[in-house]
Amino acid sequence: MSDRMLKIDELVRERLGRIIAREVELPIGALATIVKVATAPNLKETKVFVSVLPVAKSEVVIKVLNRERANLQHWLGRQIKIRQTPILKFFVDDTAEQAAAIDQLLDNLK
Repeated sequence: MSDRMLKIDELVRERLGRIIAREVELPIGALATIVKVATAPNLKETKVFVSVLPVAKSEVVIKVLNRERANLQHWLGRQIKIRQTPILKFFVDDTAEQAAAIDQLLDNLK
């Protein structure tokens, strides 16, 4: 991945995190953190991986973010200066749960 794409991903992650914290009403007791952002080289699409606590509210939070996608894209486009604002697609980042499951399996082998 080019340095330019890495900079764009980091900028989108930072700004989108601020926008979500300030503008999006998440379910009570839910905390969403943007873990990773992957923007396509043509800047048309960005996959946003979100870690949600508690895990039980993950689906609800992703639904809220997808429902607010147009607004989020608009606010993001006003804050970053790139040729076009990419279409945002939100996904649950479950790497922490996968790591815990692997640790559990390894502990069971001992």
